[in-house]
Amino acid sequence: MSRVFVAEETALGRTVVIKVLPPETAAQVSLERFKREILLAARLQHAHIVPLHSAGESNGLPYFTMPFVEGESLRIRLARHGELPVNDAIRILREIASALAYAHERGIVHRDIKPDNVLLSGGSAMVTDFGVAKALSASSNAEHGGVTSLGVALGTPAYMSPEQASADPSVDHRADIYSFGVLAYELLTGQPPFAGRTPQNLLAAHVNESPEAIGKRRASLPPALAALVMRCLEKRPADRPQGAAEVVHSLDDITTPSGGMPPTGAQVAATGVAAPSAPPRTSRGQRLGARGVVVGAVAAAFLIGAPAYWLIENRRSEGPSAQDGAMRASGRATDERSIAVLPFTNIGGDSAKDFFADGMADELTTALGKVPRLQVAARSAAFSYRGKQVDPKEVGARLHVSKLLEGSLSRSGNRMRLNVQLINASDGLALWSESYERQVSDVFKVQDEVARAIVGALKLTLGGTQQTLVTAGTGSIEAHDAYLQGLFYLRRHTEPNLREAIALFERAVSKDSGYAAPWAGIATAWYFLADDWLPPRQAIPKSRAAVRRAIAIDSTSAVGHAQLGLNAAAYDWNPAAAELELRRALALDPRQTTAARDLAEIFAQRGESDSALAVLRRAVAADPISADAASNLAHTLIQVNALDSADSWLRRARELDASQGERPRVRAELRIRQGRCADALVELPLSEAGGMAEALRATCEARLLGRASDARARVARLVSARKTQYVAADYIALGYIALGDRDSVFRWLDQAFEDRSGNLKGLGGWLWDPVRFDPRFRALEKRMAQAGPMTP
Repeated sequence: MSRVFVAEETALGRTVVIKVLPPETAAQVSLERFKREILLAARLQHAHIVPLHSAGESNGLPYFTMPFVEGESLRIRLARHGELPVNDAIRILREIASALAYAHERGIVHRDIKPDNVLLSGGSAMVTDFGVAKALSASSNAEHGGVTSLGVALGTPAYMSPEQASADPSVDHRADIYSFGVLAYELLTGQPPFAGRTPQNLLAAHVNESPEAIGKRRASLPPALAALVMRCLEKRPADRPQGAAEVVHSLDDITTPSGGMPPTGAQVAATGVAAPSAPPRTSRGQRLGARGVVVGAVAAAFLIGAPAYWLIENRRSEGPSAQDGAMRASGRATDERSIAVLPFTNIGGDSAKDFFADGMADELTTALGKVPRLQVAARSAAFSYRGKQVDPKEVGARLHVSKLLEGSLSRSGNRMRLNVQLINASDGLALWSESYERQVSDVFKVQDEVARAIVGALKLTLGGTQQTLVTAGTGSIEAHDAYLQGLFYLRRHTEPNLREAIALFERAVSKDSGYAAPWAGIATAWYFLADDWLPPRQAIPKSRAAVRRAIAIDSTSAVGHAQLGLNAAAYDWNPAAAELELRRALALDPRQTTAARDLAEIFAQRGESDSALAVLRRAVAADPISADAASNLAHTLIQVNALDSADSWLRRARELDASQGERPRVRAELRIRQGRCADALVELPLSEAGGMAEALRATCEARLLGRASDARARVARLVSARKTQYVAADYIALGYIALGDRDSVFRWLDQAFEDRSGNLKGLGGWLWDPVRFDPRFRALEKRMAQAGPMTP
């Protein structure tokens, strides 16, 4: 709900952060009242509060300023380390509680306490955005549908108090105590109490469910600390600590010998605030191939989002066996809460019905992915066993899961029969089995029943007896069939199959124009066609139109918002708009590896390598048995030259999913950076004939193997092929970099700009380093920044 800038306040010669309300928010507030409220909040002067400096308006848009804080956010600290040591957590919590106590005494409730709004600087915690919620609330034109009219709650769903979640107009300072309890729970266990749910389910959980006792998640916690956290999480405000000062006193008691712990002392740690000497680079070439179908849903309501900017240390990451070992461990084969849904067998011999069997397995994979604390193997890895004899022990070991779901499906007319069994991977014994013979129209109900039965067999909890794991997106079986058929072709990723997918998705929306999923499928298919087979100006406007239809139908679906983010990043060259959409998608579905990859690339392009790696580590933590998540992290590690760590993560990706796709290209990039070009050529299979693969081969041949004539012939073939089919001009430019022909490089880059090639988003990649300091390169980057949205 704000746009955030770093600026210099010339009067005092200091760096500040400016937050500007966008027009749609500004239209709902009284400018004068908003400025007055911000100035009142600016009176807060406390060691653990980021102060507000001033407020004003420009061209009708309110803004306010605050200091530029060097350090990192608590969110990044959690992403990097997971749960904190108890002493560190208590120290940070005490500082946050003291800030809350100070503000509450002065009548200011924060209403959005979360790790993102806590900055760590000089070894101390500082809470940002104090007073902003009050300024929005007090200045809103509620009678005209303002931002705090009844039924709309300010805050972030994962940290919202029950009274905020139910839009209770009498919210007071005790709402911050509840959010503080959620934050404390996350600091001490690595996850908030109701992690992995949609915003709607999060809000319902805060109102109706009791979180699992924190002592069960971390048995080593001092009993007094565990009791304090659970008191803060009481549903009734009257049952919580009645003030933040009470929380401070309780934390002080815990750190005395009588509380069972030694004093924490003044622990001041170096924050590593120096900016990197050279910005890390990422390559746009990774985009081609397995770009993935984006799934999930979008957050419902947010307070002003980004905290004050901070400088981040350019650190080197360990591989999966070291710092990220905790993430890897959560997906190990011995974890009883891990499962793979194997492709279902289509009984009856009619291959035309394969799409239905695949779709049933796909949708069950998605449904089980919603179950808290259940790790579900990626569809690509599980489906590598299609048509094969399955040894449960071997499959479990390779996919790092302890349970397998097998099934067979037959369909005749409007009837279907599904046989499923849950198998223990270690010994092949069936833990549960069931048969369902129903009308095809009951397909969504059957999926929900199967998912719930598995949850029961694994002794997991859904967090609410009424929660639905499978929601019917349409009442039309014809539309659903066409959609599943479209997915069947979409995943084959060739031009004819993508076009067939579009035709099937269009058939689905012709049967039910209010079915959001096939609209999103259309958007994804056109996005896949762009740059691989079609000029972007031909494909992307169609993708954008379809995704807008999907969002108009279901504004809370991340399938639309993530696709908007991908389009904005690649084809509008608008990283700010892309970041907003990608953040929205990931807020509700952390398993969206494609969105995480592109968001990390945006951070890396800005030189924020730590933020980029933090995003990708969160993706690995959310889905530790996803080969794509591991591969994406490896790719960014290549860009920051952490080659040993990248190698470890690529080995991890291969362990999880030995199928081809995008990873051979990533491995080839790694071998080139390691100076092992002969190995790089081996990594690229002969069947990999795309422009990026050819550019990498030319790079190896000309720059490192001394075979310039082979590279020249390869580039000439790309130029010739462009006469009869679309070949991304920037790939040809990369070939000319290998040949040392700078004039040709920029001639083809100019053509890529005219084509609006999405690969230009990756100009920060290391492959462009030989021409990076040419004035024409800087001029191209400037033209891209000024280009504006793409038009057909």
